[in-house]
Amino acid sequence: MNDQFPDRKRYEVSGKTQTLGMDYSLAACLCYLPIPILPLAASILWLITEPKASLFVRFHAIQSLMVLAGFAASLMVVQIINFLNFIPVIGGMFTLISGVVWFAFCGVWFVLTIMLALKSKNGEMYKLPYIGDIAENLATK
Repeated sequence: MNDQFPDRKRYEVSGKTQTLGMDYSLAACLCYLPIPILPLAASILWLITEPKASLFVRFHAIQSLMVLAGFAASLMVVQIINFLNFIPVIGGMFTLISGVVWFAFCGVWFVLTIMLALKSKNGEMYKLPYIGDIAENLATK
């Protein structure tokens, strides 16, 4: 465990989820895996079914949803830039820029989700800057 949550006692990482009977660490890991639809479905499932006492799973589910929302917002910006490709002469430049930015966003998202999945599987309550604080506040409410 890291001590990013110094004001709280150690969170309960050992236990089983109520819905599927998974270990808490595996349930939290599923919230981050970069497989289409799985993180979204797992995060929503754990938020709906898990009691507020299982803070470990709830925190990772909320943080995962926030990472997905940020990634979706970033891709919308890329699509807006790509939409400008109809402009004569410089339209190709916008297509190239949007392609490079899209590739960079996808690479960062992939590496970030793998890192978060591994940390949650190891039982760490790893907080991302800014997003982690918001997720912690929402998970404890």
